[in-house]
Amino acid sequence: MKHQVIPFFVVDRPASLLILKGIFLKYSNIKVGLMSHAFVSKNFQNIFKEFPYNIPLLYEDETLNKNEDILAEHLIKMCDSGVFSKNGCYIDYEELFNIYEKMSVDYGIMIDALKDSRATIESAERALRAYNKRKYRFKLVAVAQGREIDEYLECYAKLQSNFEYIAVGGLLKKIENSARYVRIRDEVLLYKVLYSIKKEFSPNWIFALGCYHPSRHKKFEELGVWGSDYKGWIFNYDRKERILSDIHNFLLSFELSTNKIDRRFKDICREIAKIEKRMLKIRINHRKNKNILPKKEENLLIKDLINLHEKLLEKRLAIAEQNHLPEEYKEKLNELINIIHKNEQELRFKQVRSYIEEYVYAQLL
Repeated sequence: MKHQVIPFFVVDRPASLLILKGIFLKYSNIKVGLMSHAFVSKNFQNIFKEFPYNIPLLYEDETLNKNEDILAEHLIKMCDSGVFSKNGCYIDYEELFNIYEKMSVDYGIMIDALKDSRATIESAERALRAYNKRKYRFKLVAVAQGREIDEYLECYAKLQSNFEYIAVGGLLKKIENSARYVRIRDEVLLYKVLYSIKKEFSPNWIFALGCYHPSRHKKFEELGVWGSDYKGWIFNYDRKERILSDIHNFLLSFELSTNKIDRRFKDICREIAKIEKRMLKIRINHRKNKNILPKKEENLLIKDLINLHEKLLEKRLAIAEQNHLPEEYKEKLNELINIIHKNEQELRFKQVRSYIEEYVYAQLL
């Protein structure tokens, strides 16, 4: 039987858990994890603790709720100190561990120092002293840090004598002008560090912090990685107006070949193009100047855009009845009808769940 990597989905707000519940319940007997941090809101701490219970199942068959108990048995919860978040970690270990307890995590991660093995080892010693003062329910996870492979190995060796669970950190690269660490520093270094640790120490448990991506799943299996957390899962969706635009352009390519497009149809198409151009200009300006996206104006434009697509839909239905258009046109038109009546949240939830099913669960089955 092949080694199975456990993907941990990073969550820090209720919407993330609402999305995940729908897909987790569908595959409730497969082991997956949740990763959060200590500085989420108190409300989220409670929701995280209770999950998968006491949170609604949205946009899925309600009968899936019968799988909650099975999911709870297969779900692993982990939490870190939030040291690499915007405000860092400004509390001591006693307070940090109390938060871990409140969130009922299975694994709680120490406070590490990015690329600094010496400071990380000193912090690990403080963590162990605090952990041994009382009986905590969670398992304490140390973190190996370093700049190069030799430094990682030295750090790991020093931690191994006192810790059963050791994660590997510092493999992320910080995005400029951001508090987030979401890019791999060096893909080759990532694999070499993990391979060297497995070869030198043969640990039964190794966690690659912040490194999970479906494209790395098989390599992590080969390296014997126990688990890794994945932040980017939540961004795999398109906005409603983007989906409508793609379908509109597809349909228009067929419609232009007919003789049934009247002046009003063309006028609506021009209005759509005008709004799309305005929205693009707003977003480019936002990225260029790092200013706050004018949400009110954007939302009004999106509302106008959807209204125009609804008006155009009436004309498209008439065109479909009167002309011998190919089946792919009718299929795309049905897709448009389906999407135009869905709200933004439902579309987002379904797209993200489909992505997780296709790219993550497909490797776990």
